[in-house]
Amino acid sequence: MNLTFICSARTWGGNEKWSVMAARALASRGHTVHFIARRAFFEPRLAGTPVRFHRMPLVHELDPVTFARLVWHIKKEQIDVVLPTKVKDYWLGGMAARLAGASVAIRLGIVRRLRPLFPKDWLSYGVLPHRIIVNAQAIKTELANTPWIRPDRIVVIYNCVEPLAAAVPKAGLRAQYAMPSQAFVAIAVGRLTPRKGFDLLVRALSKVSATHPQSRLVLVGDGHQRAALTHLAQKLDVSDKLVFAGACSQPLPLIADADVLVAPSRQEGLPNTILEAWQVGTPVVATNVAGAAEVIRHGENGYLVPPDDAQALADCLAGLIEQPEQRQHVASEGTRTLQQRHTPSRMADDLERTLQEIVPDASNRV
Repeated sequence: MNLTFICSARTWGGNEKWSVMAARALASRGHTVHFIARRAFFEPRLAGTPVRFHRMPLVHELDPVTFARLVWHIKKEQIDVVLPTKVKDYWLGGMAARLAGASVAIRLGIVRRLRPLFPKDWLSYGVLPHRIIVNAQAIKTELANTPWIRPDRIVVIYNCVEPLAAAVPKAGLRAQYAMPSQAFVAIAVGRLTPRKGFDLLVRALSKVSATHPQSRLVLVGDGHQRAALTHLAQKLDVSDKLVFAGACSQPLPLIADADVLVAPSRQEGLPNTILEAWQVGTPVVATNVAGAAEVIRHGENGYLVPPDDAQALADCLAGLIEQPEQRQHVASEGTRTLQQRHTPSRMADDLERTLQEIVPDASNRV
């Protein structure tokens, strides 16, 4: 197959990581894969692979320059399937692909409630794509409630992580941030936005540190909510127990050195951080939403708490502080789950099968 991924992202995140992994996996199987992006930070992540990288403006949904270049690219390279991965790209890439005779498979990694009477949503999700790839059954269920989306076009393909080339060294969090050597360190990774629920985690830190003063929290990532989180920590008198580590392109050493990874999202697909924690043997606590609820078996390979319930989260963390053997058990079961269900080969199998179903007939080429 000849494939083109499109990603107009300005920052690196879970969707961007999935796009790169998917492109690399399909290219490794002999497919011709192009990757079109707005930013250059994708290029080094694709270096050394057969994936062909291109930059285009991707300014907005009706960007005429990018639209013309996409149509030309699809025709010139005889692209079979175009894979837009951001909302802006659904419209721009989808229209260009349809005009040039290629099929369209959009990718969505978050639960999104569509507007049935909104023409843009109808075109982006109901008309242009031949397939909608999602990373959680909960996303498919929500989309299938939209009257003009055919459920048989929605395909669930769970995230994966690429295998480690070597053991991940621990980051030395406690020494780096002047924590007590016996500190219990919880870590969370992601954009500092309300959807990620980090304010919930700061409130839980306040509650759990009242009885376990050695508790510490490290937030890895940047975003517009940092000032609000800083103010909240000051208000709750836990500023000395909270570390803002900033954005980090390689968070695995930090996750490996933590006692638990927390994914407190209010809305999410399947967070990559859960899989990354399992990869390095760190136990996981997540809110009982969407993809996390589909892969975590409570008390076996991780823990689930209700969303927006700081007390429940604090109680769960306190229990883990008091039960180090249980932490090790759930971490081991998490690693087992990762190895069984979230491998690059399994994701590539699912992607390959899904895309082959929609490769256009040569007679339909424009």
